[in-house]
Amino acid sequence: MLFCHENWVKAGLLDKIKANASKRNLQDGTNGPVLTHTTEEIHAHKQRLLRIPGARVLFGGHGLTEHNIPDEYGAVEPTAVFVPLEEMMKKEHFDSCTTEIFAPFQVVTEYRDDQIDLVVEACERMSHHLTAAVVSNCVKFQHRILSNTVNGTTYVGVRARTTGM
Repeated sequence: MLFCHENWVKAGLLDKIKANASKRNLQDGTNGPVLTHTTEEIHAHKQRLLRIPGARVLFGGHGLTEHNIPDEYGAVEPTAVFVPLEEMMKKEHFDSCTTEIFAPFQVVTEYRDDQIDLVVEACERMSHHLTAAVVSNCVKFQHRILSNTVNGTTYVGVRARTTGM
């Protein structure tokens, strides 16, 4: 999941992510089969998210074509679905938004300065707390997130990254 501050959205970060994701392909190994879910299951997950008010596909969302990946595996374009933070936090949507399918698939939401408590709450409501990245050079923001969340591995700083698109 990507919690993206509104300033980064305005600066074009999501467009840059889309541009990078569009370069991924089977031929050079930057995209490949998903072993944990079929293409049909990944599409069903996308459709479940798109039923949330305000949700939309940011990029991707289609199955791969011209491949010989067996049907029991997933074969999808790198995909991101935007879900409004207020909707994501609703009990009826939260589990769908935080379901990890280990595919080139990401849920993205946007937050404002006055919504940081919702971001912290979302981080703490997630079930596994495996990995996080706090990508910021603002020490005050880093401290607020780090002192209020628990994750297995947390990368911090302006160049902090985890796995993903």
